[in-house]
Amino acid sequence: MQKRVSEEKLQRLRKTGIEEFARKGLENANINDIARKAGISVGTLYNYFGTKEDFFVACLETAVDDLEAALHEASEGDVPLLERADKIIRSLQVYSREHPEVNRLYNQITSSTDPGLAARLAARIESVSSETYRKTIQDAADRGEIRSDEDIRYLSFFFDDLMTTLQFSYSCPYYRERLRIFCGDEALEDDELMRDQLLSFLNAAFSPHSDRT
Repeated sequence: MQKRVSEEKLQRLRKTGIEEFARKGLENANINDIARKAGISVGTLYNYFGTKEDFFVACLETAVDDLEAALHEASEGDVPLLERADKIIRSLQVYSREHPEVNRLYNQITSSTDPGLAARLAARIESVSSETYRKTIQDAADRGEIRSDEDIRYLSFFFDDLMTTLQFSYSCPYYRERLRIFCGDEALEDDELMRDQLLSFLNAAFSPHSDRT
């Protein structure tokens, strides 16, 4: 009978997996290397997670659970849209700086060429932000903070795109360089400036008093 592994070792294994998959992607990450760095045998890894893809999904689940908790806390409360958006942005800024490997893993997933795996992962990942952002924007619509003729689904999608790009800009080399090219070196370090500019944009985009035809 295989000896059970402590939860602490399993957490270390998933953390190591997240780091390796974030750097190399699912196809190029080496299970032997992951097991060695985590201090367990390859056989134990497969005993707990089945296949390399199953282990990848388990690592993703761990990352998504952490992000889900951060977003849930930031989006709580019956407050105006911009105030809630400010809390969400702050939360993502902190999370992205503390867990850059999670965003890099997410970025790896977006380039997946396996349609079946992409659909499976998108359903899990995007359900977190889509539900949170849709509720946030629907609450704002109910309070009359955005135009009544706006489609909540599309606003949620656009808001999510902004938040995703923000996360990648703190964690992924290409997106960091992209931010620097557009906004200068100060944008990489001045989180308050980033929040102010993004909130100003959201206010102009979502305001029911904006002049759009």
